[in-house]
Amino acid sequence: MATPIRIGMVGLGRAGWGMHCPELEGREDKFRIVAACDLIPERRQRMAERYGCATYERIEDLVADPNVELVDIATRSCDHFAHGMLALEAGKHVQREKPMGVSHDQARRLVEAAE
Repeated sequence: MATPIRIGMVGLGRAGWGMHCPELEGREDKFRIVAACDLIPERRQRMAERYGCATYERIEDLVADPNVELVDIATRSCDHFAHGMLALEAGKHVQREKPMGVSHDQARRLVEAAE
């Protein structure tokens, strides 16, 4: 059996907690949330309790975590580009809540960075 992909979840609000986490449930053989990041302490605490994962206030710390393979970005749309670039520059795989960025140029730059 393959080892589950180790996910770092960024943004634990409506999209992250409300949509991304439930989508992963029942797929623990393929995915495991190993880290979570949010500015709000209560959200971090909820993730630590539910998933037993590391938590971070800053995305820079999450992308530096060697245990994280894939960064799932569910932050505000205006932050998707910056957060995606941080994760790509750290050598992580990235999954984003849509949109990729707020302009065609941002989307193009993310694709180029991923390649």
